[in-house]
Amino acid sequence: MSNSIVSRKVLAKISFLVLIFITATLLLAACGGGEDTAATEGASTEIPRQVPSLPASGSVVANGNLEPIHYERLSTKAGGLVVEILVSEGQQVNAGDALLRLKVDEEAQAELASAQYEKLQAQQAVDDLTNKHDIALNNAKDEYAKARQANYDAERKASYQADQSSSFVKDQADLELEVAKEKLNQALDRYELLQNGPDPEELEAAQARLTSANGRVEAAQAAVDDRELTASMDGTVLQVNAHVGDEADPGQILVTIADLSSWQVETEDLNEIEVVKISKGQIVSIVPDALPDVQMTGTVQSISGVSEDRAGDVVYRAVITLSEVVDPRVRWGMTVAVTFEK
Repeated sequence: MSNSIVSRKVLAKISFLVLIFITATLLLAACGGGEDTAATEGASTEIPRQVPSLPASGSVVANGNLEPIHYERLSTKAGGLVVEILVSEGQQVNAGDALLRLKVDEEAQAELASAQYEKLQAQQAVDDLTNKHDIALNNAKDEYAKARQANYDAERKASYQADQSSSFVKDQADLELEVAKEKLNQALDRYELLQNGPDPEELEAAQARLTSANGRVEAAQAAVDDRELTASMDGTVLQVNAHVGDEADPGQILVTIADLSSWQVETEDLNEIEVVKISKGQIVSIVPDALPDVQMTGTVQSISGVSEDRAGDVVYRAVITLSEVVDPRVRWGMTVAVTFEK
């Protein structure tokens, strides 16, 4: 009875092991088949990779960025509260146009008013000297003319009395002549003195005061003008970095203006092997990455003589000027591919 039980147990164990072996074999077969199927499906659906076209033999290709040749990033010398913005992005402006204004504080306004009043007073002092001199000169001229006439009359009288009158009368006539001559000399001296202009010392002092007042007005006006930003060139407003109510710092870039009629490209990855193959005046083709359908032509304007380190690579900067009007979709800073034709 016990041997029978043992036999059955052994048979059951053997059957269990056989079942495990068969199951494992089936699983391995299924996995292998799946891999083959996946490989087959992957091979049937894979898209062939396109090989990019290479530049013509001997040509050099570099990357660069577009930028206007002429542009200005403008800031005010003084800081303050932005109270008025007079332009918007995309607007055309001329040199001298006001772009924005900062608040002018009361102290600056008071100083300007005081300086202008002092200038007015100093100018009046110079004018008074000039006007008074002109009046004095005219009066001296009249006095001189009268003195000449009086002297002439006294000479005639003395000459007449010399033959016709007593010694007393003649002496009186001679005395009158001497007095007339003295007055004539005094009138002549004053007239000649005034012909040289106002009193030199008084005029010098008045003009020095006026010069000082002019300097004070210029300084006060500059302090006010520093709170107004004006265009330094004709161009297009590309960026306004302020809003009414903002507090602007001295030297902060507030407005950027550019002349969009002329553009250039600066390369950024022209290596030492490639740079020796290009030359100033060489024709290049330029294609923006964002506008592959747009091809532009340019000319090498300059090539840097000193290398730069860019991520461990030795590179040289070349500047290319575009020789045509660019597509209106082109934007400052766009990346372009530059092909230096052989």
